[in-house]
Amino acid sequence: MHAILCRRRPGGAQAVFEDIEMALPTAGPRDLLVRIEAASLNPIDFKRRAARPDPDPAGAVLGWSAIGKVEAIGTEVRHFTPGERVWYAGASERPGAFAEFQLVDERITGRAPSRLASEEAAAMALPGLTAAEALYDHLSIDRAGPGHVILINGGGGAVASLAVQLARRNPAVEIIATAGSPQSREWLLHVGADHVVGHRICLWQQVRQLGCPAPRSIISMYTNKRSWESYIAMLQPFGHICLADHPGTLDIGAARAKSLTLHWQAMFTRPAHLGEASCRQGELLAELARLCDERAITPFPVRPAAPLSAASVAAAMDQQQNGGPRPVFVPQSRMN
Repeated sequence: MHAILCRRRPGGAQAVFEDIEMALPTAGPRDLLVRIEAASLNPIDFKRRAARPDPDPAGAVLGWSAIGKVEAIGTEVRHFTPGERVWYAGASERPGAFAEFQLVDERITGRAPSRLASEEAAAMALPGLTAAEALYDHLSIDRAGPGHVILINGGGGAVASLAVQLARRNPAVEIIATAGSPQSREWLLHVGADHVVGHRICLWQQVRQLGCPAPRSIISMYTNKRSWESYIAMLQPFGHICLADHPGTLDIGAARAKSLTLHWQAMFTRPAHLGEASCRQGELLAELARLCDERAITPFPVRPAAPLSAASVAAAMDQQQNGGPRPVFVPQSRMN
C-alpha cells in the first residue's frame, strides 16, 4: 500500500516526507483494518515531525484524524463489521492515517456521521475529541449550573470552535471565547459564544469589562506567561484550568492562593494507558456523530482535498503555519 513516511536524514535540519510502499498491515484481536477515505493535518503532525530523532532510519507515518471504511476486523472485535464507515483520531504510538490503510483499535473508534462530507469528518475527529474530553471529562461542563462562565482561549481554531458548540449544549453556561481577527470573532459568535475578546491584549481586563461573573473554568489552546497570569487573576476561587497545549515554564504556585485546579488534556492518554476504559473515546465519537447528523454542530472550514503524497503533505505544512482552513488529504487511489 502507498504511505507517506516522515524521516529525518542524517544531519538534516528537519524531517522530510517520502512516498513509500508498505505491506498491508494485519489486524490484531481488537483492531479494525480501515481503508482511508480522508485524513487531516493537525498540530500533532508538526510536533511529531519536529521530534524525529537523528539518526532516524525507521521514520514514522503521521496523520491522526481520519475517516474510512472497515475492510477487515480482528478476532475479538465486538462492535464493528466490514463495510461500516468509521472515524477516529487513533493512537500516537501506532502508524498514522497518511496511508491507504490503517489499523485502529475498535475501542477508540466511532461510526462516522452520515451528514458530513468525508473531508469535514476527517478534520473534526481529533479536534472534536480534544474539545469533548476537556469539557466533559476534565471540567464537567455538561453538569454546570446557572452562573457558570467558561473562557475558551483558542481563537477561531478547530478545537475552540467545537468547544464553543459543545459548551453551548448546556444553556446554563455563559461562554467567553477569544479571537485574533474580525473573521474569527464573527465565526465564534455564529457558533454560540456569548462574548468574544481579543487574545492579543490583556485577557483579564477585557473579561472584567464584560460585566458577567468571573469565569469558573478555562480551556486554553495557547498558553504563555501573559495569558497564564490573566487566568490566575480572572478565575473564581476553586476554579479550573484545562491546558490543551504544551506551554513552557509556568508559575504553578500562583494558583495556590485561589485553590485552583490544573488539568492537562492529552489526546492520546486513553489509547496509551487505559486499555478497555479507552472505549470512552468511542462513546464521545458516537455522540459527536449524533450531533453532526442532527445539525447541532456546524463543521469548520477545510481546504479542498489534496491527493495524498509526500509533496502535498510538505506543502500543506508550510502553508498551515499561517493558519486558515484545515488541510485534508485523500489517498490517490480514491481520487482516480
